Amino acid sequence: MKAKIRLCTFTFAVLLSVGMVYGAFEERGVGSGYLGRGGTGIAAGNMAFIAFRNAAALPFYAEQRLDLFYRNFYGLPDLNEVALAFTLPQKEVPLSFGLSQYGSKTYNETMIRVAAGYRVAPSLALGVTGNLYYVSLKNYGYSTSYGFGLSGLYTVTKRLNLGFTVTNLNEPTIGTAREKIPLTLIMGLSFSPIDDAILNVDVVKESGFDFDYRFGLEYVTLDWLTVRAGYRYLAQSISLGLGLFLGDFRADYSLEYHPELNYSHSVSVGYAF
Repeated sequence: MKAKIRLCTFTFAVLLSVGMVYGAFEERGVGSGYLGRGGTGIAAGNMAFIAFRNAAALPFYAEQRLDLFYRNFYGLPDLNEVALAFTLPQKEVPLSFGLSQYGSKTYNETMIRVAAGYRVAPSLALGVTGNLYYVSLKNYGYSTSYGFGLSGLYTVTKRLNLGFTVTNLNEPTIGTAREKIPLTLIMGLSFSPIDDAILNVDVVKESGFDFDYRFGLEYVTLDWLTVRAGYRYLAQSISLGLGLFLGDFRADYSLEYHPELNYSHSVSVGYAF
Protein backbone atom coordinates (compact mmCIF):
# COMPACT_ATOMS: atom_id res chain seq x y z
CA MET A 1 0.00 0.00 0.00
CA LYS A 2 2.80 2.42 0.91
CA ALA A 3 4.61 1.57 -2.32
CA LYS A 4 1.43 2.34 -4.28
CA ILE A 5 1.08 5.72 -2.55
CA ARG A 6 4.72 6.55 -3.29
CA LEU A 7 4.22 5.57 -6.93
CA CYS A 8 1.12 7.79 -7.25
CA THR A 9 2.94 10.69 -5.63
CA PHE A 10 5.94 10.23 -7.92
CA THR A 11 3.72 10.00 -10.99
CA PHE A 12 1.89 13.17 -10.03
CA ALA A 13 5.16 15.01 -9.46
CA VAL A 14 6.43 13.99 -12.90
CA LEU A 15 3.19 15.03 -14.58
CA LEU A 16 3.21 18.35 -12.75
CA SER A 17 6.81 18.94 -13.70
CA VAL A 18 6.40 18.37 -17.43
CA GLY A 19 2.81 19.49 -17.89
CA MET A 20 3.45 22.63 -19.90
CA VAL A 21 0.20 22.75 -21.88
CA TYR A 22 -2.02 25.19 -19.95
CA GLY A 23 0.23 24.48 -16.99
CA ALA A 24 3.15 26.88 -17.42
CA PHE A 25 2.70 29.99 -15.28
CA GLU A 26 -0.83 29.15 -14.23
CA GLU A 27 -2.42 31.27 -11.49
CA ARG A 28 -1.18 29.80 -8.19
CA GLY A 29 -1.15 32.89 -5.99
CA VAL A 30 1.66 34.43 -3.97
CA GLY A 31 1.59 35.41 -0.29
CA SER A 32 0.46 33.40 2.71
CA GLY A 33 -2.21 35.95 3.60
CA TYR A 34 -3.73 35.59 0.13
CA LEU A 35 -3.55 31.79 0.22
CA GLY A 36 -4.93 31.57 3.76
CA ARG A 37 -8.07 33.28 2.45
CA GLY A 38 -8.48 30.61 -0.22
CA GLY A 39 -6.71 32.60 -2.91
CA THR A 40 -9.05 35.58 -2.57
CA GLY A 41 -8.58 39.30 -2.10
CA ILE A 42 -8.24 40.80 -5.57
CA ALA A 43 -10.25 43.76 -4.23
CA ALA A 44 -8.75 43.81 -0.72
CA GLY A 45 -6.44 46.50 0.60
CA ASN A 46 -3.68 44.26 1.96
CA MET A 47 -0.33 45.57 0.69
CA ALA A 48 1.72 42.36 0.94
CA PHE A 49 2.75 41.07 -2.51
CA ILE A 50 0.52 43.62 -4.20
CA ALA A 51 2.50 43.26 -7.45
CA PHE A 52 1.15 39.72 -7.76
CA ARG A 53 -2.42 40.58 -6.79
CA ASN A 54 -3.81 43.88 -8.08
CA ALA A 55 -1.63 46.75 -9.29
CA ALA A 56 -4.63 49.09 -9.16
CA ALA A 57 -4.54 48.95 -5.35
CA LEU A 58 -1.17 50.72 -5.31
CA PRO A 59 -2.50 54.32 -5.38
CA PHE A 60 -4.83 53.58 -2.44
CA TYR A 61 -2.59 51.56 -0.13
CA ALA A 62 1.03 51.88 -1.28
CA GLU A 63 3.78 51.77 1.32
CA GLN A 64 7.47 51.08 0.95
CA ARG A 65 7.91 47.45 1.90
CA LEU A 66 9.74 44.22 1.18
CA ASP A 67 8.04 40.80 1.29
CA LEU A 68 9.46 37.26 1.07
CA PHE A 69 7.50 34.05 0.44
CA TYR A 70 8.02 30.27 0.49
CA ARG A 71 5.54 27.52 -0.36
CA ASN A 72 5.78 23.74 -0.51
CA PHE A 73 3.27 21.85 -2.63
CA TYR A 74 1.56 18.68 -1.40
CA GLY A 75 4.43 17.54 0.80
CA LEU A 76 6.69 16.86 -2.20
CA PRO A 77 10.21 17.89 -1.13
CA ASP A 78 11.30 19.05 -4.59
CA LEU A 79 8.17 20.99 -5.56
CA ASN A 80 8.38 24.49 -4.11
CA GLU A 81 7.83 28.16 -4.88
CA VAL A 82 9.73 31.19 -3.61
CA ALA A 83 8.99 34.85 -4.29
CA LEU A 84 9.87 38.36 -3.25
CA ALA A 85 8.20 41.71 -3.83
CA PHE A 86 9.34 45.29 -3.31
CA THR A 87 7.00 48.30 -3.39
CA LEU A 88 7.86 51.97 -3.90
CA PRO A 89 5.08 54.44 -3.00
CA GLN A 90 5.78 57.07 -5.66
CA LYS A 91 3.49 60.10 -5.40
CA GLU A 92 1.78 59.92 -8.81
CA VAL A 93 2.48 56.40 -10.04
CA PRO A 94 3.47 53.95 -7.26
CA LEU A 95 5.45 50.93 -8.41
CA SER A 96 5.90 47.37 -7.24
CA PHE A 97 8.35 44.72 -8.41
CA GLY A 98 8.03 40.96 -8.03
CA LEU A 99 10.14 37.88 -8.66
CA SER A 100 8.86 34.31 -8.32
CA GLN A 101 10.36 30.90 -8.98
CA TYR A 102 8.37 27.66 -9.04
CA GLY A 103 9.18 24.05 -9.83
CA SER A 104 11.61 21.26 -9.14
CA LYS A 105 15.12 20.21 -10.14
CA THR A 106 13.71 19.03 -13.48
CA TYR A 107 11.28 21.79 -14.40
CA ASN A 108 11.47 25.41 -13.33
CA GLU A 109 9.42 28.56 -13.98
CA THR A 110 10.70 32.07 -13.22
CA MET A 111 8.65 35.24 -13.56
CA ILE A 112 9.70 38.86 -13.15
CA ARG A 113 6.84 41.34 -12.78
CA VAL A 114 6.68 45.14 -12.81
CA ALA A 115 3.40 46.71 -11.65
CA ALA A 116 2.20 50.32 -11.65
CA GLY A 117 -1.03 51.99 -10.57
CA TYR A 118 -2.69 55.33 -11.27
CA ARG A 119 -5.73 56.91 -9.64
CA VAL A 120 -8.06 58.19 -12.35
CA ALA A 121 -10.76 59.35 -9.89
CA PRO A 122 -11.04 59.65 -6.09
CA SER A 123 -12.60 56.18 -5.84
CA LEU A 124 -11.17 54.52 -8.97
CA ALA A 125 -7.69 53.38 -9.93
CA LEU A 126 -6.24 51.38 -12.81
CA GLY A 127 -3.11 49.27 -12.87
CA VAL A 128 -0.83 47.75 -15.48
CA THR A 129 1.65 44.89 -15.22
CA GLY A 130 4.46 43.60 -17.38
CA ASN A 131 5.72 40.03 -16.96
CA LEU A 132 8.91 38.39 -18.18
CA TYR A 133 8.65 34.59 -18.27
CA TYR A 134 11.55 32.13 -18.22
CA VAL A 135 11.05 28.36 -18.21
CA SER A 136 13.73 25.66 -18.15
CA LEU A 137 13.43 21.90 -18.55
CA LYS A 138 16.39 19.72 -17.67
CA ASN A 139 18.19 18.37 -20.76
CA TYR A 140 15.90 20.40 -23.03
CA GLY A 141 17.08 23.98 -22.52
CA TYR A 142 15.02 27.07 -21.79
CA SER A 143 12.54 29.51 -23.32
CA THR A 144 11.37 33.05 -22.61
CA SER A 145 8.27 35.10 -23.25
CA TYR A 146 6.47 38.20 -21.99
CA GLY A 147 2.95 39.22 -21.07
CA PHE A 148 0.94 42.31 -20.19
CA GLY A 149 -1.95 42.80 -17.80
CA LEU A 150 -4.59 45.32 -16.76
CA SER A 151 -6.41 45.74 -13.45
CA GLY A 152 -8.88 48.00 -11.69
CA LEU A 153 -10.07 48.80 -8.18
CA TYR A 154 -13.18 50.76 -7.22
CA THR A 155 -13.98 51.75 -3.63
CA VAL A 156 -17.78 51.77 -3.51
CA THR A 157 -17.87 52.65 0.19
CA LYS A 158 -15.44 52.47 3.09
CA ARG A 159 -16.59 48.89 3.61
CA LEU A 160 -16.92 47.65 0.02
CA ASN A 161 -14.35 47.34 -2.78
CA LEU A 162 -14.74 45.90 -6.27
CA GLY A 163 -11.77 44.80 -8.35
CA PHE A 164 -10.60 42.93 -11.42
CA THR A 165 -7.37 41.76 -13.03
CA VAL A 166 -6.58 40.40 -16.48
CA THR A 167 -3.17 38.87 -17.13
CA ASN A 168 -1.54 37.96 -20.45
CA LEU A 169 -3.81 40.10 -22.59
CA ASN A 170 -1.35 39.66 -25.47
CA GLU A 171 -1.89 35.86 -25.34
CA PRO A 172 1.82 34.97 -25.12
CA THR A 173 3.28 31.63 -26.10
CA ILE A 174 6.47 29.95 -24.94
CA GLY A 175 8.83 27.28 -26.25
CA THR A 176 9.40 25.90 -29.73
CA ALA A 177 5.96 24.27 -29.57
CA ARG A 178 4.49 27.73 -28.86
CA GLU A 179 2.50 26.54 -25.86
CA LYS A 180 0.03 29.13 -24.61
CA ILE A 181 0.57 30.88 -21.29
CA PRO A 182 -2.92 31.11 -19.79
CA LEU A 183 -4.95 34.30 -20.02
CA THR A 184 -6.54 34.78 -16.60
CA LEU A 185 -9.46 36.98 -15.59
CA ILE A 186 -10.28 37.53 -11.91
CA MET A 187 -13.21 39.57 -10.61
CA GLY A 188 -13.82 40.08 -6.92
CA LEU A 189 -15.36 42.00 -4.08
CA SER A 190 -14.12 42.70 -0.59
CA PHE A 191 -16.69 43.55 2.08
CA SER A 192 -16.18 44.50 5.72
CA PRO A 193 -19.43 43.81 7.62
CA ILE A 194 -17.80 44.92 10.88
CA ASP A 195 -14.59 46.75 11.69
CA ASP A 196 -12.46 43.67 12.35
CA ALA A 197 -13.75 41.30 9.65
CA ILE A 198 -13.34 41.12 5.87
CA LEU A 199 -15.22 38.82 3.50
CA ASN A 200 -13.78 38.22 0.02
CA VAL A 201 -15.46 36.62 -2.99
CA ASP A 202 -13.43 36.08 -6.19
CA VAL A 203 -14.40 34.52 -9.52
CA VAL A 204 -11.47 33.19 -11.55
CA LYS A 205 -11.50 32.20 -15.22
CA GLU A 206 -8.28 30.80 -16.62
CA SER A 207 -8.06 29.75 -20.26
CA GLY A 208 -8.36 25.99 -20.50
CA PHE A 209 -10.16 25.67 -17.15
CA ASP A 210 -13.70 26.08 -15.83
CA PHE A 211 -14.80 29.02 -13.68
CA ASP A 212 -13.48 28.85 -10.13
CA TYR A 213 -15.44 30.40 -7.27
CA ARG A 214 -13.44 31.32 -4.19
CA PHE A 215 -14.50 32.52 -0.76
CA GLY A 216 -12.29 33.94 1.97
CA LEU A 217 -12.71 35.35 5.47
CA GLU A 218 -10.27 37.34 7.58
CA TYR A 219 -10.83 38.36 11.20
CA VAL A 220 -8.59 40.45 13.45
CA THR A 221 -8.85 38.73 16.83
CA LEU A 222 -6.21 40.91 18.51
CA ASP A 223 -4.25 43.98 17.45
CA TRP A 224 -1.36 41.71 16.52
CA LEU A 225 -3.15 38.53 15.37
CA THR A 226 -5.36 37.77 12.35
CA VAL A 227 -7.05 34.46 11.53
CA ARG A 228 -8.10 33.45 8.02
CA ALA A 229 -10.07 30.75 6.22
CA GLY A 230 -10.98 30.09 2.61
CA TYR A 231 -12.53 27.69 0.12
CA ARG A 232 -11.90 27.01 -3.58
CA TYR A 233 -14.77 25.46 -5.49
CA LEU A 234 -12.83 24.03 -8.44
CA ALA A 235 -10.20 22.25 -6.36
CA GLN A 236 -12.61 21.58 -3.48
CA SER A 237 -9.79 22.75 -1.22
CA ILE A 238 -9.96 24.36 2.21
CA SER A 239 -7.44 26.88 3.53
CA LEU A 240 -6.55 28.20 6.97
CA GLY A 241 -4.12 30.95 7.89
CA LEU A 242 -2.64 33.12 10.61
CA GLY A 243 -1.13 36.59 10.48
CA LEU A 244 1.20 38.09 13.08
CA PHE A 245 1.78 41.87 13.18
CA LEU A 246 4.50 43.48 15.30
CA GLY A 247 4.95 47.12 14.39
CA ASP A 248 6.21 47.33 10.81
CA PHE A 249 6.98 43.61 10.71
CA ARG A 250 4.47 40.96 9.67
CA ALA A 251 4.57 37.18 9.32
CA ASP A 252 1.90 34.97 7.75
CA TYR A 253 1.28 31.24 7.51
CA SER A 254 -1.20 29.27 5.42
CA LEU A 255 -2.24 25.64 5.22
CA GLU A 256 -4.24 24.33 2.26
CA TYR A 257 -5.85 20.90 2.16
CA HIS A 258 -6.57 19.32 -1.22
CA PRO A 259 -8.78 16.20 -0.95
CA GLU A 260 -6.67 14.23 -3.44
CA LEU A 261 -3.21 15.79 -3.39
CA ASN A 262 -2.50 16.32 0.32
CA TYR A 263 -1.47 19.45 2.23
CA SER A 264 0.41 22.53 1.02
CA HIS A 265 2.15 24.89 3.43
CA SER A 266 3.40 28.43 2.96
CA VAL A 267 5.03 31.14 5.03
CA SER A 268 5.76 34.78 4.23
CA VAL A 269 7.39 37.66 6.04
CA GLY A 270 7.34 41.37 5.30
CA TYR A 271 8.69 44.65 6.58
CA ALA A 272 7.45 48.20 5.91
CA PHE A 273 10.06 50.96 6.12
